[in-house]
Amino acid sequence: MTKPGKNGIIKRIALWTVPIYAVLFSLRLVFSSIDYARVDGGDEPLFAIQTWATLDGGTGGFSGLGYEIIQQTRIHFDDKGNEGYMYGPILTSRWNFLFFPFAEKQNLRFVTTEQLLSGNLPRN
Repeated sequence: MTKPGKNGIIKRIALWTVPIYAVLFSLRLVFSSIDYARVDGGDEPLFAIQTWATLDGGTGGFSGLGYEIIQQTRIHFDDKGNEGYMYGPILTSRWNFLFFPFAEKQNLRFVTTEQLLSGNLPRN
């Protein structure tokens, strides 16, 4: 019985590593897209867990497989001086050493205090 050479070992490692990496990369793209859409619609993400929250009115972070979604709720005044909030999700990439980073995606919009408290948020 002969031992495999270095080329045989490298081929075996590549045969396992490349498909696993491709599956993880694909899952990250699918999961981050679904979670971003859910948070943008006002729902909790399915594939990410809440990792932090602040006491500023609802800002919090959710971490998933290679990405983080920040649900931003920040006090803001519009051009007319109306008080309200900048509200919406921000999607950022994590684990850049393992996955290719993607561009940050955000959909922040101004909502009044009454809209936020009543849950009647504008949908984009």
